[in-house]
Amino acid sequence: MSQPALATATFFGATNDRRSPESVRFEQLRNAICGARAFMGQHELFSPLFAELLPTIGVVEPDRLGMSLPVVLAGEHLAAVAARDIPGNDFLNMIREDMRPHAYRTSIEMITRPCGVWERIVALSTDNSFFEFEVTGFPVVDEARDACQIAFLVRASTSALAHPAEYVAAVEEGIEGGWIDLGHGIPEQSPLGFL
Repeated sequence: MSQPALATATFFGATNDRRSPESVRFEQLRNAICGARAFMGQHELFSPLFAELLPTIGVVEPDRLGMSLPVVLAGEHLAAVAARDIPGNDFLNMIREDMRPHAYRTSIEMITRPCGVWERIVALSTDNSFFEFEVTGFPVVDEARDACQIAFLVRASTSALAHPAEYVAAVEEGIEGGWIDLGHGIPEQSPLGFL
């Protein structure tokens, strides 16, 4: 059983003042590509515009029939931080058990609304210490399969990237974050404990 996270989650409206430059850039690129469209095409992540960010982007495809978030794509840095073969696995298995329903609900909100999310998250490392990472997610669509998905930009601490095999035993919970309005409004409920 993992230890509880060290902080209580705090959610707020505007997130830009707390987000990393990479997180804000991810949103800007998404908006530039999408224009008035609600969903970016999954293939557009491979545009030269995203080249710098792609190693830290992962894509999950929420399963509406069986509460799961199978990973379909994972950039090389994301795969290294997880220290495991990510694609093909259920992302919910990496999350603390009591937080899984929240993560799933938030993912469904993101593709139903559609809207984005930003969050700072605490994870438990394999050496039983805590570290933080930042997640920014937006809905995408795999047009070839007509499947709604979510693309996440994941920024882990430098130490996590330097020693990937020693990190991410379990994702604990979000400590702050909020919804990102893509022009279709945002849910009234906070994305508490999104990941």
